[in-house]
Amino acid sequence: MYYKDKKFNILISLMLIIALMLISSLAVIGQESKPKPVEGIPDYVTIATGPLTGSWFPIAGYVSDKLMEKFPLSSTVIEGAALGNLKIVDDGRDAKIGIATYAPFLYMAQEGVLEGVSGENTSAVCAFLSSHFMMLVREDSDIYTVKDLQGKRIVPITRSSGPELMFRDVLDYHGMSYDTIKDAGGKVTFAAYTEMPSLMKDGHVDMVLTGGHAPQAVGIEIETSFPIRMLEIEEDILDGMLEAYPYLGSSVLPAGVYKGQKKPIRVLDMVGIIIVNNDLSEEFVYQLTKLLMDESAYIREQWPYCDLLGPTEVGLSGIARDKLHPGAERYWKEIGLLK
Repeated sequence: MYYKDKKFNILISLMLIIALMLISSLAVIGQESKPKPVEGIPDYVTIATGPLTGSWFPIAGYVSDKLMEKFPLSSTVIEGAALGNLKIVDDGRDAKIGIATYAPFLYMAQEGVLEGVSGENTSAVCAFLSSHFMMLVREDSDIYTVKDLQGKRIVPITRSSGPELMFRDVLDYHGMSYDTIKDAGGKVTFAAYTEMPSLMKDGHVDMVLTGGHAPQAVGIEIETSFPIRMLEIEEDILDGMLEAYPYLGSSVLPAGVYKGQKKPIRVLDMVGIIIVNNDLSEEFVYQLTKLLMDESAYIREQWPYCDLLGPTEVGLSGIARDKLHPGAERYWKEIGLLK
């Protein structure tokens, strides 16, 4: 009996030793697979992006996961919006990365013409996407030019949104304003995207303004009731705006992008950009920029509207050199797109 007990005890001891050796091996493997510390990399970083159900949120989540895979840091994503992201990142307390904002916001903030944010503590990393500026009307509407909007009922999205701020400039270039539209008997209503289709379908408005990829969801919803088309900005005015505002771009959208759009149309674009707080180190922002470019092909494949993201010249669309973070500038120099 004693012999059997002794044999059993030896067996148990051997099993415990083997188990301990396995645990130690797994711990070593775990340590080896864990990203090694890199000087200048923060322990924690928050990314401000769009609404949870919006198109930016999954991309920010993907970038957050990749940062945690590559570096020994924790990362979270919070909801925001284009202008809100600039304010949050510039403040730096709730988030230090913004995916994304619009280039006009950063320029206007740093020029002191955007209320509530200075932009002095924010820099750009890269271009992200093109947001098309689209003025939508019924196909059978008598509105064909911007000047035809005098005396009409219009919805320029929500006040101080990216497209709305651009719309003010478009009106100004045509010698118009909200006041001139109203003085001619028109009406200006600010409304969210979710409200626009019903306003147009019910005949309460003559034009709605949208920004984003084309066709935009607002237009698709409206066209369940009737076809729509876009208003064209006169060529000389569009070219003048591109020359005056380096943060703007231009695209030609094809015929058929909306059911009532019978011919190609040239539109203004707002460039969406990825931004960072200037307190982030040069090394970290360099590594962030490199990660974004390394992952850009996959991101464009999964989210095709990220048309500007990539290590090519379009990756710097709408961004003047003095707007770049030193870490981002280092990356763009390294690949030969800056000298």
